[in-house]
Order: sequence, then C-alpha cells, then structure tokens
Amino acid sequence: MWLKFKAVLEPSSSHGMIDKALLECFYRGLGPENISITDQLFTGGMLHQPYEVVANLFDGMVETNKEAQKKHEWDALVAQVDILSKRVMELEAQATEKDKHFSL
Repeated sequence: MWLKFKAVLEPSSSHGMIDKALLECFYRGLGPENISITDQLFTGGMLHQPYEVVANLFDGMVETNKEAQKKHEWDALVAQVDILSKRVMELEAQATEKDKHFSL
C-alpha cells in the first residue's frame, strides 16, 4: 500500500499538501487490520510522527519485504531444480537398464 501511495504522489510531488495531511490520507486508507498494525509500530501513533520517520520506516519495510520475496522465489526455484534433477537421474537410470536388456 505504501508503494501505491508514493506512486500517486510522485508525478506532482506532494500535491501541495503538508506532510501531516499526507500521513492522514495514507492512514485513513489503510483499513482496520493495517491500522491496528501501524498503531503498534509507532509510539503515540503514526500521525504524531514526522513524515520522514514514517517514510523511512515504511521504505525500509518495503525493501525488507522485497528481499524476503526474492529469497522465497529463489528457494522455490532451487526446490524445482532439485526435483527436476532427481527426475532426470531416474530417467537416465531407466534408460541405462533398458539399454542393458536390449544389448543382451
């Protein structure tokens, strides 16, 4: 959600809004579950923090999430390669057995 919010703001900077108003717009768009999580992240609430503090935290979280997603995708690919390698080895073993039977 943070990335979408920032993407909307980028073309025209902050749309002439002050930082506090930007935080309020973002906060109100979060939904109950995300508001609850956000309230736990900031002592005194997100709306009482400077925009830069909030932006730095959320930017850091986005980067951490991207890295975790990349690792998850990499692990899934490695698992698929392992499965394919085992299957290729099984097929090679079967082919070797068939070659033995045909050469007799």
